[in-house]
Amino acid sequence: LANGGVGKNGARILASASVKLLTSPSLGKELLPFFEYSHNVGYDYGLGVRVMRDPAKAGSLVPSGAFGWDGKKMCLTISDPVNRIAIFHAESVDGMNSIVIPRLTNVIYSCFDD
Repeated sequence: LANGGVGKNGARILASASVKLLTSPSLGKELLPFFEYSHNVGYDYGLGVRVMRDPAKAGSLVPSGAFGWDGKKMCLTISDPVNRIAIFHAESVDGMNSIVIPRLTNVIYSCFDD
């Protein structure tokens, strides 16, 4: 996903049209305010994933266009086509997403060299 649907060996795994559909904003101006709560500020919703649209608004180092999801018990996935990386984090802690996930992603991204 972070490489546009192409595997490390160059083989196409997922059609580029599917990746584009997955990451295209779908909420529109009317519904976006209902999605932008807590740790979703700056994100839009694609096809089953949230998509970073405004890193400055989110206070995030995650680049625009990165997509993924985080779950209730502190699992996190990010596919980042800008840096061509994927991040997966999992632990079982209830109810800390709005505090820990944004901080965790900023810590991870602060480790990257420009």
